[in-house]
Amino acid sequence: FTQRAIDLITKHQPEKPLFLYLAYQSVHAPLEVPEEYKEPYKFIQDQKRRSYAGMVSILDEAVGNVTAALKMYGLWENTVLIFSTDNGGQTLEGGNNWPLRGRKWTLWEGGVRGVGFVSSPILKQKGVISQE
Repeated sequence: FTQRAIDLITKHQPEKPLFLYLAYQSVHAPLEVPEEYKEPYKFIQDQKRRSYAGMVSILDEAVGNVTAALKMYGLWENTVLIFSTDNGGQTLEGGNNWPLRGRKWTLWEGGVRGVGFVSSPILKQKGVISQE
């Protein structure tokens, strides 16, 4: 997905609007990750948790690569990047929602709350944190 997104960015004319929806499947079961991404987390004893951590690293790298392409090709200055999830982590597959109770498929906060952020050079209000 990342390479296709970067290809679209490199061919896009900066003066024209671009809507790019990039729905990563990571971090999600099945927990499949190349060994080199698990290596930095070898101190984590739980295999599922270690794989999960590696998958987070891959996702972080992918979002970073897309962001770098937006900057390199002159699109970042007019971009609003929204990063979101659809639910809390699945604790049976390496996720951790602490201090919230619950997991994916539950109605406790650990199942329905998730991380997200909005980043953009065109935002007027910066550094806002919501605890809601």
